[in-house]
Amino acid sequence: MDGLITILTKEINWIETLFLTVFSLGIALFYTLAVRSLYKIKYKPIWLFFVLFPCIIIITKLITPNIVLAVFFTLFASLFILFIFGFVYRFINDVIITSRKTVNTEKKGSVLFSTITTIGVSILGLIGMFFLGPYALIFVFLFVIFKNILFPGSKDNFLKLQSILPTSKIRSMAMGLVEITGKVKMIDPIESRLEKKECIGYTYRVESISRDKDGKKSYSTIKYETICNPFLVDDTTAEAFINNKDLELLNLETDIQYSNSNKRYTQCILKNNDEVLIIGKATIGKQRHTLEKEPIKNVFGLMPVKSVSRWNILLPLRENAYQYGIVLLLAIACILIADITIENDTVLLRFNTFSFNFTELFNF
Repeated sequence: MDGLITILTKEINWIETLFLTVFSLGIALFYTLAVRSLYKIKYKPIWLFFVLFPCIIIITKLITPNIVLAVFFTLFASLFILFIFGFVYRFINDVIITSRKTVNTEKKGSVLFSTITTIGVSILGLIGMFFLGPYALIFVFLFVIFKNILFPGSKDNFLKLQSILPTSKIRSMAMGLVEITGKVKMIDPIESRLEKKECIGYTYRVESISRDKDGKKSYSTIKYETICNPFLVDDTTAEAFINNKDLELLNLETDIQYSNSNKRYTQCILKNNDEVLIIGKATIGKQRHTLEKEPIKNVFGLMPVKSVSRWNILLPLRENAYQYGIVLLLAIACILIADITIENDTVLLRFNTFSFNFTELFNF
């Protein structure tokens, strides 16, 4: 413990300070992603953390130069805490939403198991950061990778499948998992929740609005509802009957959205003649072809063609951003693990064998 305090209170020169300032931009990037994606807080300006964190490092060097390392490690550690609590918040929120919009007991159990696993691993991650320090980054990377593989969200699963499945023509599609596109045709209309509009189906979301001390808003879903009737899809070669049971309506365009003092209401509707992409299990009959939920891949979803096109266009940019982010985190971990020295204006990084003495840990 005394050794750690000695390291964190060691005065560093301006070259090392500049080095930490550059890496603080990486921390700012992940702070921005966490606050806007996990906590859904839309703040302005978006570059706030990119200015704030480097300024903190430089001002600390000017005022109290012997705690620059301590400040940097505090920012770095707070990033992990921010992500861990963010993941816990999002997954608990997802369980609540899923429980309200589905009666599928098996699916509820799967989401609940995923949530409990995530919370448990998050707690272990905090303990790991205490014992292993930067080495815990390795376990965080492995957990994120395996979590996305074992427990993909329904939307993620849908988008992944649409990128690899060929689009089938309804007239010639085979039995089994298929992807089709076409215009929807109404059979029996329903009325939407807001303004009683005639439609095939709709999603209705109610969110509570909370404000921080600066008046910035954040939203938390308290009710989510999906209603859809059976309908037809026409791709000019034939028509397919879409069984509405377990059908997920993804990324429908917003029809109505308004707020009162403490709640926001959003309605998205599926209208007659909307062009959509559907993935599900095809059943070929004498009278008509039918699409329903595919149990093995656990997918049966609908998304507007425009939304799918936007996703596919931006996919390469997202993949590059993930790759650069992982490389940046690994680089930060390596810097924190390494023994940094400067000899003849040259920055040297030395990696020593990792060892840990549990006796020293509790010997305060």
